[in-house]
This record gives sequence, structure tokens and C-alpha cells, in this order.
Amino acid sequence: MKTFLNMAFLISFLLIVFGFSQKKGDQVNQKQINQIKIEVTSVFDSINSIYERKDANSALKYYSSDFVAYATNGQKFDLQSVMDQYAKGYETLSTYKWTTYKVDFIVVTKDLAVISVDGRNESVFNSGQKLIFDPSHYTLAYKRVDGLWKFCYQHFSGKTVK
Repeated sequence: MKTFLNMAFLISFLLIVFGFSQKKGDQVNQKQINQIKIEVTSVFDSINSIYERKDANSALKYYSSDFVAYATNGQKFDLQSVMDQYAKGYETLSTYKWTTYKVDFIVVTKDLAVISVDGRNESVFNSGQKLIFDPSHYTLAYKRVDGLWKFCYQHFSGKTVK
């Protein structure tokens, strides 16, 4: 239910920011929706693969310059803050693993897609200590910039496993 409410809030927010009505050229048919799903999934998978290699800088090409993220405590982060945090964090990790359980898509326009992702985050620190969020819930938005899908919004919530 919380994930649904987060998605409803995000969609409302995006509609306010990008406008309530679609222009004729923005209407999306099923074939376009299917293609958008493939393209956005490819970006999502690429980012996760890079993070599992603990190489945050390589992921930058998939982010929009106006990227924003919100943490469970409500704190807002811009792109530079997120990249700095990831770089510092990866220095302390021996491994990081993401496992996807479920992905739901909402294609808002031909240039804007929102996904809700459920999965598991597992980090193993150099000390051997583990930090696991299971389940992990993300609401992510992607926008098309110069023909490429860019990651532009993230909201995370999750439950720590002890």
C-alpha cells in the first residue's frame, strides 16, 4: 500500500511539473510502451551491473544532470551528493548485490517513464559485516534526453534484515 501511495504521489507530482494533458505527439501506443519498457529496463540493469562492480562514476552517463533522490528519512540529494556518497560507501564494501523481485511500469509520455521496483539490497563490508534491505522498494523515474533514457528521480524505502 505504501508503494502504491508513493507511486500515486510521484505521478501527481510529475503531472503537475510536466502538465496535465498530453499533446497529440506525446500519446503513446502499445508498441511504443513495449519499446520504452525494454529501453528503460536496459538502463536500470546497466546501472545495477555497474554498482555491483562498485564503480559509481561509470554510471554517471545514465543519470540526468538534474537527478534528485529522496532517502527514507526524507533527506533530498542531488546528483553530486549521491555520487559522492556511493564513492565513499563502495570503499568500505567488499561486495554489493541487487536482486529484483518485481518491476511495474507507468509510461507517462513518450519521454517520461516511472517504475516501481521491489527487490533486495545486500552489502558486505570489508569487515565482513552485512547490511541487507529486504524488501527494498524504489520509485524511479527516467526521462528521454537527446534520444537516450536518463535516470532522473529516486525514492527509496526498505526494511533492514538483522
